[in-house]
Amino acid sequence: MKRMQFGVAAVVLLFASAVSLLAVEGLKVTRQGTNVVLSWSSVPPETYVVQYRSALGPASPWQTLVPSVAAAASTNKTSFVHTNGASGNSTGFYRVVANDVHLYGITNGATVSGTLNVPIEYSVNTTDLVSGFSFSINSLPIAGTIPQSNGISSSLQWDTTAMPNGTYALTPEIDFSTADPVQGTPITITVSNLVSYPNYFTSVFGDWMWIYAEVAVYPANYQLDMYDSNTNYIGTFADYTPDGVISFTWDLTDGNGYTFPDTTFIGQFTITPTNAQMALHQTKSQARGAKPLAGSSTTVPARRWGKEGSWSGIGNFVVAYSAVDNDSTKTYKVGLMVLGGTDSSDGGAVGSLGFQGLGPYQLSPGNVYGSSAFYMGDSVTRTQLLSYLGDLGYRNFYFFGHGSANSFGGGTSLIPTITANDLQPVLRNLIVGNMGANYHPYRFVFIDGCSTGKGTMCEKFGVPSGTLNNAFFGTAGVRSRAYLGFTGSVPFDPSQWDWRSIMLGYFFGDWVSRKPLWVCVSNAVNGTYQTFQKMPSSAVIYGANDLQINSP
Repeated sequence: MKRMQFGVAAVVLLFASAVSLLAVEGLKVTRQGTNVVLSWSSVPPETYVVQYRSALGPASPWQTLVPSVAAAASTNKTSFVHTNGASGNSTGFYRVVANDVHLYGITNGATVSGTLNVPIEYSVNTTDLVSGFSFSINSLPIAGTIPQSNGISSSLQWDTTAMPNGTYALTPEIDFSTADPVQGTPITITVSNLVSYPNYFTSVFGDWMWIYAEVAVYPANYQLDMYDSNTNYIGTFADYTPDGVISFTWDLTDGNGYTFPDTTFIGQFTITPTNAQMALHQTKSQARGAKPLAGSSTTVPARRWGKEGSWSGIGNFVVAYSAVDNDSTKTYKVGLMVLGGTDSSDGGAVGSLGFQGLGPYQLSPGNVYGSSAFYMGDSVTRTQLLSYLGDLGYRNFYFFGHGSANSFGGGTSLIPTITANDLQPVLRNLIVGNMGANYHPYRFVFIDGCSTGKGTMCEKFGVPSGTLNNAFFGTAGVRSRAYLGFTGSVPFDPSQWDWRSIMLGYFFGDWVSRKPLWVCVSNAVNGTYQTFQKMPSSAVIYGANDLQINSP
């Protein structure tokens, strides 16, 4: 995380005397008398911020020369003249950043494949704390994306094989702890891979492994060579797919009764189309080369499967909330809502999940029926909450407070935030792309905050970002799980805290009475039990929408 006002991927160029240099992002600086002329590649309708500083260091901050230069309409080059910028043979640094947030290196109409590392360029008029970046399609997360940051620049690693082949409109977004998110201009791209893994959660296995892949050219013969965690060859699966779908389970044995003990396996597909005409089913030529012809074989990059740790029972429940602003009275009402009133008779989360200590769950410290709910209000309680989440005894989580696609908490500079990147080293769940592993998956997570269903934060809890069912996880040989968030806002009216608490009470009451999650959500959204406070209609379930408290 970092505080900044202008884009971390901005172009910086030093000039001295009459020397002009070409920056890596295409910025060119030339000198015309006492003026400095900047030119760069541009795309309408983007606008750009132009900045200058005389030297590097805190004593010479960036100065905005112009906050918005429109991209030239008739050419792919835009220019700006810094009048008298070169007077006195001065030296300095220039940078140009596209306004809003942009994915640098992916152009509109591009065809992409494999794993990409996409630099993120942004320029926003806020100094709020950046909580993360994301891609979305129609406000829903895109599978296979992992934000990367080294403290200086940011990028998005994207395993495109986690999506089906097709054409998509991608919207980049930058999220903040307290300020509203900023979305960039959507770009249209085509994903084209010879082999893709749209059921990407199958990179995780339990008592057995579900091998699932889709081939763009079919009918075809396939061969999957498997290797153990030490890259020793252990065997081959070979068969024929008439429709491009490869789907089978493996009991982790060698066929002779020996069970491999490895927690990691590596497999590599080789695809051989069997009919030249059917090869036309491939949507686009592969980015790495021409479309394979019938009879020719193509070996694709290896894929990794990781074993998930076993766990049983329903698990304990972490419950927490944070303030939505600096109004202490409102914060008190939020606490009452989560607690279920001073005596927990209004339900809430604590009242419903830990009924007089006899409820189905053991709650995390600080949550006591009729007494208190855990409040994350400073750095100490933030650390405590992360420690509870990291405890392997806890497999469920409810949180109320501010949210974004990549974080929860915050709301003001005084209220702490937990980001998706903060969760990664605590839970060690990473289930996308070529790095299948789930150390501490959660059973049921409900983050009751704005936009918490827009990103892939569910993956940090070991839940895939797709609408699935219990049978899906059963086929994968692991326990079922689900994540509940929102793609829109979550309002809170302190004068009606009790009605919202009652709504939560009915919701969790449905849950503990073994109703499927989608039924619990539907009843809350539609006001089945009371109409004064309903759950926001932007509720979205990832993972098993039919998850029940007693599901396998």
